Amino acid sequence: MILGSEGTNPVIIYNNFIYMGGVWLPTGNMSAVLCTRWYDNNPMPPTWIINNTIVANGPRCRGIWQQYTATCINNIIAMYCPPAYRDLTFMSNFDVWDLPSAIIVDSIRSNLFWKDGLDIGFTGQYTGNGLTGGISGWLDWVSIYGGTGVNADPKLLINVGYESDQGALNGELRPNSPAINNGEDIEPYLDYFYKTWGIVLPNEGINGISRDKTPTIGAYEYE
Repeated sequence: MILGSEGTNPVIIYNNFIYMGGVWLPTGNMSAVLCTRWYDNNPMPPTWIINNTIVANGPRCRGIWQQYTATCINNIIAMYCPPAYRDLTFMSNFDVWDLPSAIIVDSIRSNLFWKDGLDIGFTGQYTGNGLTGGISGWLDWVSIYGGTGVNADPKLLINVGYESDQGALNGELRPNSPAINNGEDIEPYLDYFYKTWGIVLPNEGINGISRDKTPTIGAYEYE
């Protein structure tokens, strides 16, 4: 999903299962599962990325790539890749390399990060705990910059990488998924969207199951 937007109207990316199968051609352009794309015209819109399940399966593909700033809450950002391709082509979960200034760590909250077989990756500059700099992995994110979230296999119901029909993939979770009940309450955001712009969004998952004050991370609320 490459979303380029301009102006002052809000952009809300909510309750989506977003999947990319990787860029296997060695000369292919490196890409991303979800990109907030900047087309060189200001102002950039206020943007929220909330309760999405974002899955990369293969090399040369980022998870979230921000070319303009967005608030990211309760997203699963899971990256899978066969061992033979886990070198420099296995890219970062979160990339803010193109932003003109460091992104505030507190704007990236309560997400689940997973990188199959390796530590999660961040690219670009971040600000948190009074520090600004690059983040090398999960320990940096939590212990140095004060980041939040979960670093664990989301345990998707369908095993990514082993399903021959990729169209059958979805973000439903197994009963032991660490994403269950680990999200933050998004009701205040839904109220804000309604009161400010008249935008009505249901407080439920993509599967129609209602969320409570400790929702499941990702697009699919677990019941």
